[in-house]
Amino acid sequence: MMKKRTFLALAAATMVAACVQPALFSEQQIRDVAFRSVTVDVSKYEGIKGRDLTVSPEKLKGDLEPLIAAQLGVSPAGNADAVITIEKVGLVSPGQSFLIGGTSTIVADVVVKNTAGEIIVPTTRVVGTSEGYAPGGIIGALATKSVEQDYQSTISAFAQKVKKSLYGAQN
Repeated sequence: MMKKRTFLALAAATMVAACVQPALFSEQQIRDVAFRSVTVDVSKYEGIKGRDLTVSPEKLKGDLEPLIAAQLGVSPAGNADAVITIEKVGLVSPGQSFLIGGTSTIVADVVVKNTAGEIIVPTTRVVGTSEGYAPGGIIGALATKSVEQDYQSTISAFAQKVKKSLYGAQN
């Protein structure tokens, strides 16, 4: 019996450790880097997949930039600029919820440069998911958020994910 408990405890600890993503910034950069600007590049964005919601590239950019800027504490006195290139925005549809469940997702590439244009953090893929998993089955289909709620939740969670990716989960 003890062996089974030990195995389960180790398995759970391994799963939790796998979820902790190391910071893209070094400890020194966490102390020294302050953001001057955030730019959301929507040149690769092809619209929202999964649900019937039309969000223009300009609206997505306008919705995401202030959220990410707030998360990163943008200030005119900053010494770094972030460029986030949006690749994909996918919202879980009621049909997907009914079949398999899932999470709404934004996939983007993030690069950070200093004010001289030198790369601090090379292009790195960041995947942010909405808060909470949409369960499968009839309950999942019935519990699916409205498309606007899902969009708002997903962009908010993505902005938080960008910060966590740069600074680590503890900061």
